Amino acid sequence: MSTLEKLGVPLENGKFGGIIQPQPSYRFRLVPKVKQTLITSNVEKCDFDLKNKNFTLYIRQVIFPEFFLELEDVITHNNKWRVDFLDGASEVIYSLDIRTKLESATFTLDYSTNGYITHKLKYTFNDYTVLTPDNSHDTSEDNTKKVDGFLTAQEAIEQIKKDKENEGKKSNG
Repeated sequence: MSTLEKLGVPLENGKFGGIIQPQPSYRFRLVPKVKQTLITSNVEKCDFDLKNKNFTLYIRQVIFPEFFLELEDVITHNNKWRVDFLDGASEVIYSLDIRTKLESATFTLDYSTNGYITHKLKYTFNDYTVLTPDNSHDTSEDNTKKVDGFLTAQEAIEQIKKDKENEGKKSNG
């Protein structure tokens, strides 16, 4: 028996459910509806207010003029973000699919500091969907179906139940 099977939270069947580990806040990736490399690779921080339905991005400005072209594209055309929560090997554990409306896009220039420019994009949203990894690549706009290779949480739970049933049938047969 491996060490990982001996540690964790005991389950009903006497087995252990794995090691409990908190999700590190720096292990995430943003995927906008409009693909933008300078924007997404320079996101410093995301703030979520699930109660008030606010989503705020802090993006470090780079010196390339293309940055503003990409920023304008995100501000004008992007109404959907997917936040991927990653494990240590950059594999997606789960995601939040968020349909957003831009409320403000601001930045400050300041002679009193030697820091860099950070853009603040503040969005509101009505709802979000928790997605789990899957092998399919359905890009349906209906957020109750598979989106960009992910299952909704309910579909994932159903798939896990089916997998356990199949394992039980194999061990009994």
